[in-house]
Amino acid sequence: MVEQTIFYKDLGNGLPVVFIHPPGMGHKVFLYQENLSQSYRVLLPDLNGHGMSSKRDNPVSIAGFSLDIKEMLDHAGIEKAVICGYSAGSMVAQDFVISYPERTHAMILSGGFPKVNSFVLATEYKIGMRLVKKNRERLANIIARSHTKHPTFQHALKSYMMKADPTVWYEFYKESYHYDCSQQLSTIKVPVLLLYGKRETWMKKHIPYYNQCAFCTLQQIPKAFHQLPSRQSVYFNRIIDHFLTEQAPLFQNMISK
Repeated sequence: MVEQTIFYKDLGNGLPVVFIHPPGMGHKVFLYQENLSQSYRVLLPDLNGHGMSSKRDNPVSIAGFSLDIKEMLDHAGIEKAVICGYSAGSMVAQDFVISYPERTHAMILSGGFPKVNSFVLATEYKIGMRLVKKNRERLANIIARSHTKHPTFQHALKSYMMKADPTVWYEFYKESYHYDCSQQLSTIKVPVLLLYGKRETWMKKHIPYYNQCAFCTLQQIPKAFHQLPSRQSVYFNRIIDHFLTEQAPLFQNMISK
């Protein structure tokens, strides 16, 4: 625990890798990324108001979630980490990297975007916000079923999402819907890995923004949609491992010269 507020799992040893979840989900969505702890130190936080983390009194904000991550790293005694954001969790990852570059080793975005800039994505946000207020159990069920076919994992995801504070869940949606770091991406000077499923065609509008990042790699997984950490976990983990062992060190050498 961090000041009895932020819960996180801390697994393995080696280069620290932090996985940041989307609204409502908590760290459970990264069940299969725990396997990476065989080679890395894997940190899986529940952001403020999610899972086993308590709700803070301050207003919900992307910057506030970034502070959660910084406080977790301080508590764990970690100077620098790889920051991985999934879906809307990518907003928190990008905000952290922009705000705390000295604490960042590299950035990984799975289905990431610097701002909401497509009709499909905007529609998904609006549906999510409406369901959080009207029927969050139904929303949790839809999200859980979209992430796995396995009933046991579906139940675990749904149950964990129901632990999220509904106000924080809604505000996370709202804050990330309005967030925009597209003009600040050029300030990111660490290695960046972009991961997408080839079938999530609505993300194509967002990928060109990352041309501003000087040290960026794009990987698209064939026949895959958005839910890569759970639906394509073997490929997802393998790509991350290759990036961290092969590509990121090359970028780091270029950056240091």
